[in-house]
Amino acid sequence: MFRFPRRGDGRAELTAAELAMLLEGIELRDVKRRKRYRRGAENTAA
Repeated sequence: MFRFPRRGDGRAELTAAELAMLLEGIELRDVKRRKRYRRGAENTAA
């Protein structure tokens, strides 16, 4: 059974990827979220 992510204001917000998984039948609570690689600020001072 699908359960929407809970928020304090009674609304649910999904990303496009989460919506796609939901429509494909993947249970969001079983998905492991991993940190994404982010490039640090480049030193542009000359």
